[in-house]
Amino acid sequence: MEEFETVLDTADFAARFCDAEKSVRLCEKCPNYGTRWACPPFAEKFDVSAFSKARVVVRRIKVSGGFSETYKRARADFDAEILRREREAGAGAVGMFAGSCANCPLGECTRKTGGECIRADTMRTSLEAVGFDVSKIARELFGIEIEWDGASGRAAETLTLVSAVFCP
Repeated sequence: MEEFETVLDTADFAARFCDAEKSVRLCEKCPNYGTRWACPPFAEKFDVSAFSKARVVVRRIKVSGGFSETYKRARADFDAEILRREREAGAGAVGMFAGSCANCPLGECTRKTGGECIRADTMRTSLEAVGFDVSKIARELFGIEIEWDGASGRAAETLTLVSAVFCP
């Protein structure tokens, strides 16, 4: 496992890597759109201007035992790490996970049935869901090209998770 991180001024981070309109168009094509609490559309827009700094964290893991299994294990650990960093950052900090909901004990999200999220205290959205281009972030900040599983007809050998903690 490799981990990389940097801290950026939030306005600069958003100007370089956020295009909410493009992101929404991409999200609308995903089967999770509107069906998971961590996915758009959201009742309120994420206001990046409410934060001064963004701590961007990238974790790369060698795929072992299949991509799905690696992803599930890695997300459980990385999500816990992002929540820990969010707590350490203090009041008003907001963590963003690396992708949609993961490791929920329910087979289907309660958003589909109009219920509340059963993990609302630990569920976070992702950078992608609020408009950030994680491929561009990984490439330009850390020199990492994300391998998307199944892209070009082959399995990814490395899982790359891109998250951030926004601080007031």
